[in-house]
Amino acid sequence: MPKKKLQAAIARNGGAVANVVTKHEKLSEEELRVAAFNARDNQNASITDKMANDNRRNTLLSEMGFDWFDIEDIKPNPNNAYKITEEDVNNLAGLIYNSKEVEPLILRETEDGVQIVDGERRWRACKLLAEKYGDAWRMVPGRCHKLGSLSDEQAEFIMHSSNMGQRNITPSERAQGFKVLADKLVEWRKDDPSLKGRNTKTVLAEHFGVSERTAQVLLNIARNLTKEGNDLLDEGKITQTQAEAISKLPGDKQNFIIEAVKSNSYDSDEITALVQEIKETDLPVNPDKNNEKALNQRQETSSNQHPKKPKDINGYLKTAKNALRKADKVSGEADYKLIGEIKMLLREIEQQQEALDKSR
Repeated sequence: MPKKKLQAAIARNGGAVANVVTKHEKLSEEELRVAAFNARDNQNASITDKMANDNRRNTLLSEMGFDWFDIEDIKPNPNNAYKITEEDVNNLAGLIYNSKEVEPLILRETEDGVQIVDGERRWRACKLLAEKYGDAWRMVPGRCHKLGSLSDEQAEFIMHSSNMGQRNITPSERAQGFKVLADKLVEWRKDDPSLKGRNTKTVLAEHFGVSERTAQVLLNIARNLTKEGNDLLDEGKITQTQAEAISKLPGDKQNFIIEAVKSNSYDSDEITALVQEIKETDLPVNPDKNNEKALNQRQETSSNQHPKKPKDINGYLKTAKNALRKADKVSGEADYKLIGEIKMLLREIEQQQEALDKSR
């Protein structure tokens, strides 16, 4: 069928693309979008009603996987807590404009109209393109669930799952996504026998293809780490492992470590050592603002209260020499992780030497 006749057939069918498009006779996505837009005034029934009443269309639609929707008839999900910046939308609009392709949105019918389950950034990007380049960009592909077929909980689960798998999100957003889904699983267990008796972290690990340990780490961070701690994680100043270790501490100790990291140029090894030291040290609710001084005082107190048996100094020296030998082989910019390792070893050697001197 020639393209012009195919476009006319689409118009006669009220924009029901699948009524006239076969596997071997398809327009480009851009041509389909234009044809669907031109036919929108002929759509007397909702798309989902047509899906329910046309068996032939159902078959073809399942093969194609989507239909076309006017962006003006779609509403965003008010429960979408993920950040969508203007820069994100502009960048995506550029990609869509150049490729002329839009990944289908996941939609659902509600009492208030068609709502986005997944794809708000794509929806916003197409709105931007429609404003700049014309109404044809108002038509976007989507898969729509009929009214009542997708609950609020299921929609939220899909939204969080899609966001974590399809876009660049911050570590703290990823952790929060795991927490939201974990909370939903608690509710769903009441009605879903297949979930009863199954550990939450096991279900999440299987769903996202991660280890159970990773799922538990993310849940610990989301549930217990302070906002300031999450900020450090998103900024890359602490690792996910360090963030989880901090999240297991009381609030006063978390605040102490966070302020120390903000105020000092600690490397990764020093932060790990700091977390371990504070974990073993008693701190007041309001720690001194001079973190270095307070930390030194508590280290001295901890050493006096829990003296450690001096270790073999030769062992430390041997390890330090090996680390130095590795550092000598590093070319170009310094390996800061290796240097941090050497610093920590030398510090331990000095402390052990002092302990030996006192014991003589």
